[in-house]
Amino acid sequence: MSSYSVLKQELVERGRLSGVFLEAVDGLACQKLWQAPPSLPNYEPLLIEANLESLWHLLERCLAYRKEARELEILAVKAAADYDLYLKLSELDRQQELLKLREPQHEVAERTQRAAARTFGTDGPLPNGFHTLAQGQAEELTLDRTALTEERQTITERFREQRAYEDAYQARHSESGNAHNYAERRDWLYRLLCEDLAEAIVRAEAIHAGLEVVYDQQAPLPTPDPVLYLDELVIWARRVTRFVEAEAQHEASFDLTVPLTQPWGPGASALVPFDDFKAALNKAQQSNTPVELTFDLAGVLVGFERIRLRAVGLAFGNTVSILPGSGVDRDATADSYSRLRATIFTPAQKAAGGGPRYHRPPIVLGNVAVFGVGGPLAVESGPVLQNVDPRGKWRMQLEPRIAYKDQRAIDVFTGPDKDRPLLDLKLHLRLAVANASGGWS
Repeated sequence: MSSYSVLKQELVERGRLSGVFLEAVDGLACQKLWQAPPSLPNYEPLLIEANLESLWHLLERCLAYRKEARELEILAVKAAADYDLYLKLSELDRQQELLKLREPQHEVAERTQRAAARTFGTDGPLPNGFHTLAQGQAEELTLDRTALTEERQTITERFREQRAYEDAYQARHSESGNAHNYAERRDWLYRLLCEDLAEAIVRAEAIHAGLEVVYDQQAPLPTPDPVLYLDELVIWARRVTRFVEAEAQHEASFDLTVPLTQPWGPGASALVPFDDFKAALNKAQQSNTPVELTFDLAGVLVGFERIRLRAVGLAFGNTVSILPGSGVDRDATADSYSRLRATIFTPAQKAAGGGPRYHRPPIVLGNVAVFGVGGPLAVESGPVLQNVDPRGKWRMQLEPRIAYKDQRAIDVFTGPDKDRPLLDLKLHLRLAVANASGGWS
C-alpha cells in the first residue's frame, strides 16, 4: 500500500475524511455494474456508426466524471490533512507561546526579590537602599505577572477563536448541499458515472455484435477489471473507430431501381411474375385487404462481398400512352396526382453468435408516386435501414386506395380513369458495397 493510501486510511480512521475516497470512483462503478447490471434497452447491432458515436459521447463524459472525482479527492484529502495538521500544530503553538511568557520564572523572581527586600531590612542607608531596590523590582515583577495573566488569556482566546473558525470550516465538508462537501459531490459523480458507463457497455456490446454481422470480424471487448476497464474500453473504442474508418475507404454507394413485374435481372425474369401480381390484386380486391407481395433479391444482388442498404424508395407504374413522335405520355399529368401508401418489410437479418434471424421494423411510405425521371418521392433512409442486408425475402403491403386530386374514390385496381390499373412497382435501393480491406487487428 502506498504512503498516500496509508494517509487516506489514517484520515478516515480519525474521522477527518469520508470513506468514499478510499476507492477509485470508476473501480466502484465497474464493480457495481458487474455485480448488479442495470436494466437497459438493447441497441441495434446494425447501427454501428450511431452506436459508436454515442459510445464516444458516453466515454468522454465518463472520463470527465473520473477526472472531476480525482480532483475532488485531491481537495478532500488536502483539506482533511490540513485540518489534521492544524489540530496537531495548534496545540503545540499554543503551548509554545505560553512557554514564552515564562510565568514560573517571573513568580520565582518576584519571591526572590521580596525575600531579598526583607533580608536587607531598613537599618542603615546601604541596607535601606538595597531593600528599596529589591522591593521595587518585586513590585515590577508583580505588574509583569498581571500583564502575563492578561496575555495568557489573550493567547487562549485567540487560539479558541482560531479553533472555532477551523472547526466551522471543516464542518462545511459534511454539510449537505455545500460546495465544500466533496464526498457528496463525488457521490453524485459516481451515480452519473455508473449510469453512463452502464450504457457505454451496452453500446459497446452492440458494436461488437454489429462488427461480427456486418464485417464478419471479432473484436473482443475488454475483460472485467475495475482498475483498468474504463481505459481499456477507450482503447477498444479507438481501435473500432480506426477499423470502421478504414473500411469506409473501400466502400462505394450507388442507386439501383428494381422493377417487380417488369422482366429484369438475371435471365430477364420478373421478381414477381405478372400473373402472380394480378392474382394478388384480385385477392385484395375481393377481400378488401391490402395487396400482399413477396419477392427475393438474393438472385439480383450478386457479385458483392458486402452489400448493405442505405435507403429504400418506391414508385408505381401503370399504362403508358405515348403521343406519336413526341415521347410525351398523355396520362403523365393525371398520374402525377396519384399517391399510394405502402409498407415494406425487409429481409430477416443475421444475428451475432449464430442467434435466430430477426426483422428490423417495417418501412412505411405514404407518398408513393408514379415512376418518372425525377426519382421516387417516397424514400426512407433512417436508422431502420442502416446496414440491413437486402439479400433475401422481402414482403410488401400496398394500400388499395389511391389519394387523388379530386373527390372520387380511386383504387389501384382500376386507376384514376378506370382503364389504367396498377401494373408495376419500382423499388429504388441505395446500396453500399465494399470488398474486404483486411481485418480487425
